[in-house]
Amino acid sequence: AKEELRNLEQERQRERDMLRETTEQLSKELGLCSLIIDSYVPLEYQRMIKSSAVWHEGVEDWHISNLAFTGNSMLKANAAATADPKAPLREANTEKQYFSYAKTIGLNTLAAAKPSR
Repeated sequence: AKEELRNLEQERQRERDMLRETTEQLSKELGLCSLIIDSYVPLEYQRMIKSSAVWHEGVEDWHISNLAFTGNSMLKANAAATADPKAPLREANTEKQYFSYAKTIGLNTLAAAKPSR
């Protein structure tokens, strides 16, 4: 009986330690997320987002109504609406958005992406 009690105590202690570690990890992640949001999203927009967010029990997720009609979603929709409907879609040119030193130092882009052994 004493051995069983000792085993139960050890198991509970392991569970408490795991919960403590999980709590610490989630606290760090929350702190990082908060730092990123505070650095890039103005406070007035944060308030507006918080006030329009609604928790849905069935899905267990937050939803913001009419989110599809905002920002980049609308830019894409407007661009698609003004373009020729029969014209094929083309990929966005990201060459100026992502800089690579591969061209600067004379490497082939595909060769630079492969890991060296």
